[in-house]
Amino acid sequence: MTEDKEILINGFREKFRQLMTVCDRLYEENSALKAKNAELSNDISQWEDRYKELNLKVENLNTVLSLVDKSDKHAAKIKLNRMAREVDKILSLITTD
Repeated sequence: MTEDKEILINGFREKFRQLMTVCDRLYEENSALKAKNAELSNDISQWEDRYKELNLKVENLNTVLSLVDKSDKHAAKIKLNRMAREVDKILSLITTD
């Protein structure tokens, strides 16, 4: 083989080794990013569940506060009566099955 061809082949081998090094590094980075993505997706799911839970608590508190409001006792009685009727309907549906 001529010296020029040998130089070209050695240059190609060096570039190929560099490319493989970069490829390996990017593969490791990709794996780490996938793991981080899975972790963040899990965090989002937990925060969404927590948000729903807190939203329900807020609704319950608003209902309680509207019932506790002393200035409108009549409206509170009406709400309680409606809720009691709903509970009665649900219980009757459950017991008839």
